[in-house]
Amino acid sequence: SEHLLRTERHYTLVMASLMLIGGKLGERWGAKRTFAIGLLVYANLVHQPGLVRFYEDAAAAGVDSILVADVPMEESAPFHWVGEKTGVATISMVTPLTDDARLAQIAKLGGPYLYVVSRLGVTGRDASLSKSAKPLLRRIKKQGGPPTLLGFGISKPEHVRAAIAAGAAGAISGSAVVEIIAKESRNRRKQVLEVQNFVARMKHVSFRLSSF
Repeated sequence: SEHLLRTERHYTLVMASLMLIGGKLGERWGAKRTFAIGLLVYANLVHQPGLVRFYEDAAAAGVDSILVADVPMEESAPFHWVGEKTGVATISMVTPLTDDARLAQIAKLGGPYLYVVSRLGVTGRDASLSKSAKPLLRRIKKQGGPPTLLGFGISKPEHVRAAIAAGAAGAISGSAVVEIIAKESRNRRKQVLEVQNFVARMKHVSFRLSSF
């Protein structure tokens, strides 16, 4: 069908981009790479080539972790199994609506980190992340889960500061980077510089706070 063809083309484009990025990173850093590469995708992209092939291709491209946003905990076992076989970690996600019983089950799945949706609503620029996320982060800590990274609406250095103040190990910013890339799509040099500057500002806050 036309939908399947579009999904296949999307997958091919994603993997080609990953292979290119992985190759460039390999040339630049080699075995000395000290940062992780993580994917956030949806299940249709994973199922198009098949679960095993997707993880194998991701591993070959240098990917360290995969979060499949629309796969619930009850259906995640195959993803974790294939992830263990390929050396690519499967990341779990929790939200403020995740109850304690479910949270305990998710915590047991482990992983390098747990993606924590900071609040309900739509992605935006809400500076009250610390207040909205604290109760959930406290509940996760009681369950002994993996380190927590706060996401959803993280777009400014003060959001990173608020995330860490709330008890998270760090923060994830995706949409803000995509917006920069889209805004500067006609100027490649400026695009790269804007992304570099944004990432540097965000990481500067996390490095300063983690040193205390």
